[in-house]
Amino acid sequence: MNLLNRFSDVTFNPFTDITWLNDSQKNALWINYLYNHSGEKEEAPLLEKNIFSVIPASLSTLSNIINITFLDKWNTLHDSLTLEYNPIDNYNRVEDTTTDITDSKTESTTSNNTDVMTGGHTNTINDNNINKRSAYDDDTYVDNESDTRNSTDTLVYDSETKTSNGENSSTSSGTGKNTVHSEVKGNIGVTTTQQMLTSEIELRRFNLINEMYNDLDTILTIGIYVY
Repeated sequence: MNLLNRFSDVTFNPFTDITWLNDSQKNALWINYLYNHSGEKEEAPLLEKNIFSVIPASLSTLSNIINITFLDKWNTLHDSLTLEYNPIDNYNRVEDTTTDITDSKTESTTSNNTDVMTGGHTNTINDNNINKRSAYDDDTYVDNESDTRNSTDTLVYDSETKTSNGENSSTSSGTGKNTVHSEVKGNIGVTTTQQMLTSEIELRRFNLINEMYNDLDTILTIGIYVY
């Protein structure tokens, strides 16, 4: 029995566990494999004698066989073919250097103020008093007695001193990272640009899908067409 007849009434897809394909792409690849690539090839003994004895457990076993044998290879090839790079560069060095930065700053301000207050006043008093008398039968007055009084009144306020001291200080600190990115790339001269372009063209001629189809043939068919 060929593969097309074997899988015509069976829900199965060997590409189910490939993460870089969506469901529509997986179905399209499986249909293309059956109708354009290997559908008319004779089924392998694994399918003919054993794998379909119990369904769907047998289909799960078939998927496991395919995944264990080829899934890692297919993923690696896909990653290699979709890698972004410049095909004419054969040297690429990337360095990232990160330095830790710690900064601490302290500011201090000191003030000393002194206020002195003084005050007062002085009063001076000078008095001269003369007492005169006349004789009983004389109209002329003569000094009898005199007194002089001098006084000084001084009021002095006590001085008052006010002193104020003050100090203000502030401290700030911070941490950070300084990252320097450097990249050096190009052609170091061991291979010409033309040679690298030729290699790139040869690489792009490799067809991953055909490689996957050929891998499936080694498990699902014996390589003989049955019409």
